[in-house]
Amino acid sequence: MTDKPRGFTAWFEAFSHRVTHAVGRPWAFLIAFFVIIVWALSGPIFGFGDTWQLVINTSTTIVTFLMVFLIQQTQNKDSKAMELKLNELVAAIGCYSTALLVLVQVLLIPVGHLRAWAGGLG
Repeated sequence: MTDKPRGFTAWFEAFSHRVTHAVGRPWAFLIAFFVIIVWALSGPIFGFGDTWQLVINTSTTIVTFLMVFLIQQTQNKDSKAMELKLNELVAAIGCYSTALLVLVQVLLIPVGHLRAWAGGLG
């Protein structure tokens, strides 16, 4: 078994878990919606200028860019946990079939290869 992550990795895991949990809540949506409304209402004050548009474009781009990494880290961790749980279930049942292994291998084949194979059948 591997040791618990330390240093930056442990901090990043804890941080990404807290952030993804927080931004998945209804109040986070309401805050984002409120920010957009305030920005839109400030348009006449700033004359709907380039800088006014640049503020929202830059802000949303930065937030999106950072959230991609946070959400991906959480999703990777959740996927690994699910894989471990499924492995435990298969081991507990004790009678897994080769059909399951073939299915897993088929799911890992790129869709383009499957289409080419299916096209050759017709």
